[in-house]
Amino acid sequence: MLETIYSQKEYYQRVKTFLKEYQSPFKGHSKLTYRNIKALFKSLWILGVMESGKRYYWKLFFLGLFRYPQKFPLAITLAIYGFHFRKVVKTV
Repeated sequence: MLETIYSQKEYYQRVKTFLKEYQSPFKGHSKLTYRNIKALFKSLWILGVMESGKRYYWKLFFLGLFRYPQKFPLAITLAIYGFHFRKVVKTV
């Protein structure tokens, strides 16, 4: 069951649905820090180049960037969370 829940196709589809429906209470921009930039580039490399389901990451990346620019940091954060969930499921 966990493998299905956190499979890349299923997980990224849920994230896209969430981004579409979520109304953020914050209207301002989030702070751009070195840590955030480092996490973005690390996600680009690991999820966008090294991972087997990279196409799902890139679809979410561009959807967040162009359709939901205010939610883009959240989209990348959720993609990273999904990667960690998949790693945990592999060890269980």
